[in-house]
Amino acid sequence: MAKVKIQGNASGTGVLTVTAPNTSTDRTITLPDSSGTILDNTSTLDATKLSGNLPALNASSLTNVPKDVTVGGRKNEIQNGDFRINQRGAQSWPHSYQFSSDRWQNRTGSNVTWSHNTSSFPDGFTVSAECDAAGSTAQMIELDATGKHGRFASGSTYTLSCWSTVVPTSLVTFSSSYGPENSNDWTGDGVMTSTGETSNGFTKYTQTLTVSSSINAAATGVFVKISGGSAFKFTGVQLEKGSTATDFEYRSYGEELALCQRYYERFIADASAEMLIGVGVNASATGVFINYPYKQIKRVIPSFSSSGASHFERLTASWGAGSSISCQANIATARLNMGGFPSSTIWNATEVRITAAANNAHWFAFDAEL
Repeated sequence: MAKVKIQGNASGTGVLTVTAPNTSTDRTITLPDSSGTILDNTSTLDATKLSGNLPALNASSLTNVPKDVTVGGRKNEIQNGDFRINQRGAQSWPHSYQFSSDRWQNRTGSNVTWSHNTSSFPDGFTVSAECDAAGSTAQMIELDATGKHGRFASGSTYTLSCWSTVVPTSLVTFSSSYGPENSNDWTGDGVMTSTGETSNGFTKYTQTLTVSSSINAAATGVFVKISGGSAFKFTGVQLEKGSTATDFEYRSYGEELALCQRYYERFIADASAEMLIGVGVNASATGVFINYPYKQIKRVIPSFSSSGASHFERLTASWGAGSSISCQANIATARLNMGGFPSSTIWNATEVRITAAANNAHWFAFDAEL
């Protein structure tokens, strides 16, 4: 049988005291199959006592430690992954290939409603995208003009994740536009897998992707598409470097809006009060030039659109609505050319005010999407 042997003493009375635990449950102390010294909380363990490699630690299993720490920049390559930014203002986009929430394009091949859902959401989100039939949406992530594949180098690994009410499929590819949709730029394309996390009817899905050696050198962006085989909702889309899906990177509304305005910016009139657009210069008895600086420098020279020229007014002797509007733009600012105002005998005044009538359906916008 096993023996317990206590011999000699280092100091003191030589008495060894073993105190029973304050519990009725049995406790077992197992000793190693070798001689050694039992350490207590006052003992030290120097480096000579350690050998081999420590096991990798996953911070997701630790307490009071962030699951992920982003150093030196944003980790989520997707913009507006939680669909909070919606400068276009619509709640549904019934036609294929229209942009919906900022940076997201409806990629459904048929006439499918695309809307923001207002029911319960998972994991602190406040908005989700919704297709009322089988469909998809996509975002193009801009690459740098020089060294543009630096962060998507061949062999690098990325993880795509999102919350969805159905099992989503994904397509991630390098492209010069929203497609082609059959590229082999990544290995691992296909069905995303569940993490086991569920909330309010949503499940979190992830997929690990590795950049192949066949990336398109002419690509201007990374095309990311999320699809569902039936009506579905999704939110919290994230594409990050590495093989682990970490918590969604929440950014402030102001920061996310600024990121989106590089690609699209809209001026929207107020519903209850006339709004000053800016001070312009009379170019003729019926026309005005007005400079409009963007909130954010655009990716390229943007295209211009508006709700209608008659929604904007010029003040000379009295207010009068215009009948034409066009734009000359660069990446930092635009000159709005407004005409068709009531003819004025004092048109050669040096400055004139341009306003938008009180109606939030009145707008103009600059589009520099990929």
